[in-house]
Amino acid sequence: MHPWLQRLRHDLLKRAVWPARDLAELLESGRPASPRDLQALRDGLFGLRADDGSACDARALFARLRESAPAELPAAGLERFAAGLDEAMGAVSADSLPAALGAVLRLEALFEALFATRGP
Repeated sequence: MHPWLQRLRHDLLKRAVWPARDLAELLESGRPASPRDLQALRDGLFGLRADDGSACDARALFARLRESAPAELPAAGLERFAAGLDEAMGAVSADSLPAALGAVLRLEALFEALFATRGP
């Protein structure tokens, strides 16, 4: 995997998606949702850190990362990922756990599509 994609996955994607995956598993097991669950999804998108240690959200972090994106990644794929971030950030801000969970989990598919365009 290209180092830029590894960084995107490490610095942004896993911070957002991994808590969402864990939450989806817990909800499937029958545990009821709590207000902390939605907060965990928010934290994964709004509680990030930039390279310099400053606080930022996923949109700002992706904009910074995008500046150094490999030329072979198609602009359309990067735009789809950015739009997915916007959707997820809006969903977690709207206080609807099902919508937020679905939007955050879709980021993984958008990343996989971006990775697939890069090739081996």
